Amino acid sequence: MKLDSINQALQKRFAQSLPEGGKRHLVFWYDEGGVFQDSIPDLDLNGVKVWNLEDNNYFQTKRQLECVDSESHYLIYAPFSRPSYEQDWLLDIYLYSQEFSADKVSMIMNELGIIDPTLKEFIKDQMPFFDNNKRFQRLINLGQDAWDQEKLELAMLGVACRLKTASFEAVVLEVLKAGLDEEDNLIWKEINKWPGSKVFWKLAAKEYGVKEEPLSLKKFLLSLLVTSLAYKLKTGLPESWKHYINDRTNNCVIFLDHWMNNRDDYQIFDRTVGYFEDELQVRQYIAAWSLEDYLECDLLEIFDKGVLVSIINALVTGSDQFTRYQEVIKERRRSHWYSYFANHYEAIDAAIALLQFHKQHPKGIPGETSSQVFNAYADTLYQIDQLYRHFYTAYDRVKEQDILKRMQALVENLYNNSLMRPLAQTWAQRVENEMMDKWNLPLVQNQKDFFRNVLSPMLDKNERVFVLISDAMRFEVAQELSDAINSEGRGNATLTPMLGVIPSNTALGMASLLPGKTVEITETGKILVDGKDTVSLEQRKQMLQSYVPESIAMSLDGFLSLSREEGRNLFKNYRLVYIYHDYIDAVGDKAVSEHRVFEACQQTIRELQKALTAIVNKFNGTNVIITSDHGFLYQREPLDDNDKLAKPELEGISDNRRFVLARKDTVQSGTLTIKMDYVLDEGSPLKAIVPRGLQRFKVQGGGANYVHGGASLQEVVVPLIHYRYVRPSRNREGPVQKVDVQLTNTARKITNNTFTFHFFQTEKVDEKRVPRRLRVALWDFSGERKKVSDEKLLIADRSSDRAEDRSIAVRLTLGSGPFDRNQDYYLLLIDEDLNMDYSTTKFTISLGIVNDFDDF
Repeated sequence: MKLDSINQALQKRFAQSLPEGGKRHLVFWYDEGGVFQDSIPDLDLNGVKVWNLEDNNYFQTKRQLECVDSESHYLIYAPFSRPSYEQDWLLDIYLYSQEFSADKVSMIMNELGIIDPTLKEFIKDQMPFFDNNKRFQRLINLGQDAWDQEKLELAMLGVACRLKTASFEAVVLEVLKAGLDEEDNLIWKEINKWPGSKVFWKLAAKEYGVKEEPLSLKKFLLSLLVTSLAYKLKTGLPESWKHYINDRTNNCVIFLDHWMNNRDDYQIFDRTVGYFEDELQVRQYIAAWSLEDYLECDLLEIFDKGVLVSIINALVTGSDQFTRYQEVIKERRRSHWYSYFANHYEAIDAAIALLQFHKQHPKGIPGETSSQVFNAYADTLYQIDQLYRHFYTAYDRVKEQDILKRMQALVENLYNNSLMRPLAQTWAQRVENEMMDKWNLPLVQNQKDFFRNVLSPMLDKNERVFVLISDAMRFEVAQELSDAINSEGRGNATLTPMLGVIPSNTALGMASLLPGKTVEITETGKILVDGKDTVSLEQRKQMLQSYVPESIAMSLDGFLSLSREEGRNLFKNYRLVYIYHDYIDAVGDKAVSEHRVFEACQQTIRELQKALTAIVNKFNGTNVIITSDHGFLYQREPLDDNDKLAKPELEGISDNRRFVLARKDTVQSGTLTIKMDYVLDEGSPLKAIVPRGLQRFKVQGGGANYVHGGASLQEVVVPLIHYRYVRPSRNREGPVQKVDVQLTNTARKITNNTFTFHFFQTEKVDEKRVPRRLRVALWDFSGERKKVSDEKLLIADRSSDRAEDRSIAVRLTLGSGPFDRNQDYYLLLIDEDLNMDYSTTKFTISLGIVNDFDDF
């Protein structure tokens, strides 16, 4: 062995910390045969004194070390083997000193800082492992303060797994991630070489309480899974599972929890653990269990399927436990598999809300007059259409829709027959009684007067106004948009309804939003304002400029393409900016794409938010009007013959599935005839003939599900959003923020393996405060940060004014430790969106002898 290696080993030995009460290092080096005797003078030990021990200077050595110089560090070199205890004159000194050896095993021990001589045989047995320089260096990097055999074995496992820190949980994770087939698992093959699978299984028995040996990796993971399921299930465990249960329940639960919540490895978890669904025949057992039995289980995909099926079964058979199922869905958001089934849950949540809405309105549609019914729709009844849209928005995102088919049938029947049909019939009767001769409503803004009543007062004040017009954006979509705008907290959006024109089509609706003294409809159905066509963007711009010279019209795409500088230079010359958006109608009006109209509604909300942000942030706009030309009717299921009317046998000027424009009256069952002189010249003979309720006129070709042009509330309750941006000031609350969450537990000592933390959401969720999602776990910060409990998701999204409704409990489970009662541990809340620490609270852990799963 080279002298420089010996020199380094000796320097390291003397650099080690002294034992408690020690003042110096005394190191004996018995060199049998005096192999290194000639090299001793060449050692460079940085102030350490070298004393040569010989057969005849024991007394002199003892006097030198204990009397003459009792302060200095000494290397006592002897060119012979160490004498037996009986013959060793320096035994008393040797027993409180250290020994150095220059043989290969000893040098390894020296380099690792291993003092325990009993490890020499273990290292000798594992010498092929230590002979590899790369492995040995990785082992050094995993160094411990005080090596024993278990720590050395664990470090060797860590080297085989290419870990930077040695923990058995990390070793198990890497082994299982590499696959359950031991023939193909390269890490497992490496472990079998050094330190050997027996070492792995020995530690598995200690950490996870596995009982069977020799185990396979497959059985090992199965035992972790069943042990965790036994803890979470609220019913008796199947007999065929019981022999898989391990003794260390906590560690099994926490290991799987850490794996499935690991952002980098959860997909491997899903694939690997999912294999056992069939192995354990979980599907058959779930069929016999109640929902409450497995509600806390989320390790396997099948449990979420079970929750979904259970709720659907209950709803389609008439259960009205709506609040309970809403709570289940809300709790399920914290589960591992929720992201896979989010759309399923959202669809069911919308369906429950629709059922709940129906139950809350047992007396049918409110309103004795047309105004009352119109305003009832704008106040609350729009939710019928909004919830139906929400159901299908989620439903359409589900790839495998079989689970939801019965729910879909329930929603279709509820929406079309129990909610929409009575609403349409009630409104049609009010229209027939009050509005056929004069299409207006008391105290309701009429769309045809939009420019005069809405824009002119703002322009008279010399305000600059941006007008966003989204084709076919119906009232319920605008309501969701208005809520989204207000939630951002940068201004205030106010939504009011306007009575849309009849027929509720694009040509007349768009014309009604322009300034003009007269509107006429030609024999060919063309709409003229002040005698001019207004179909194209350029024609609309010219019409605007004829009334307001400082005005411009443009498409939303053209508007969004403007840079900040381009837009500011352009808009400084204009007081009125019309921006046209067409996505809902563009998708819905085509038979091949009408089924995507609800997706188009969501996209429209996003695009109009983007436009509003650009107006405010890029171009310094403060006044924005958002409106539409008309709404629409849409149902998903194909219409049958009862939903279709024969078109009136008249020479119509213009028509579609929802209206016929004609000069002559007609008497036809199932139709309403509305005079057009409310928007045309007084005394105009033109009339709009529309179906009474939800029916369509029979027209060749597809595309009957999405329609507009008629007089239903969905078509004629036109949204008007007035947004006013108010620049922040010191006296004004800033942008929207997340709600805050506080820990309410007063005790700071944990005395049981399971414990419940209680949190309080300090503010309700509203337009100024949005929900906060936090990952909650207990951590050990003493070395490298590590979780010592499972991790739960806390979702602070309560919107109640009542403080007691904003209390949130989170139950955590500790690992088996060991835990130092004199050490601090920390309850850490991590903001899931930002992946940043939100709050840290110090705790101590003093378990003593307690039941495994008592509440904290």
